[in-house]
Amino acid sequence: MALHLDVTDAASCEAAIGQTRSDLGGLDILVNNAGVIGGPDFKLGLPLSDISEADWDATYEVNVKGVFLLCRAALSGMVENKWGRIVNISSRAGRHGTEAIPHYSASKAAVINFTQALAREAARHGITANAVCPGLIWTPMWEKLAPLYGQKIPRLEGMTPRQVFDYFVDSTPLKREQTPEDIGRVAAFLASEDARTITGQALLVDSGAVMP
Repeated sequence: MALHLDVTDAASCEAAIGQTRSDLGGLDILVNNAGVIGGPDFKLGLPLSDISEADWDATYEVNVKGVFLLCRAALSGMVENKWGRIVNISSRAGRHGTEAIPHYSASKAAVINFTQALAREAARHGITANAVCPGLIWTPMWEKLAPLYGQKIPRLEGMTPRQVFDYFVDSTPLKREQTPEDIGRVAAFLASEDARTITGQALLVDSGAVMP
């Protein structure tokens, strides 16, 4: 089944969770994967002084408030069933500040902290909550971000966006980019019984780029 919802609207989130429970007989697993960087007209690469409140708020509305609203909507049923799995998609940027996208980095750090707080509260009900922190995935965002790095780093000047992306991939220990399937497999593992003793963790899937 597929549902359309607005993750920034509480009523929409409650309705989507309710419809899922009605159609499928319950809800055991929640994966929060919605994310944005600023509003629809946001320009990447702006210095902090030029990032608007509107872009900051738009980022937090989806990346943080959206996670909160859907977790809140889903939690009561999981508590009643004494079982549940929550996986929130954060980012490598949530583990360290990233130039040019400070509002995105801050929002993804908030997702990690929220996930840990939720994990502590939900554990007594047999519910786990974890975050996944993807690294380098070739996306439309990267196509826009890469030229900015080309302007800031002399050795990248003249490279295509994909070449800039590959440069960063090659700088990781494993020298491998991530794919949506890589992230999906990790989320599936965290939602499985094999991960029943894992909670409150922010699992980096980034070819070893960040080693805490």
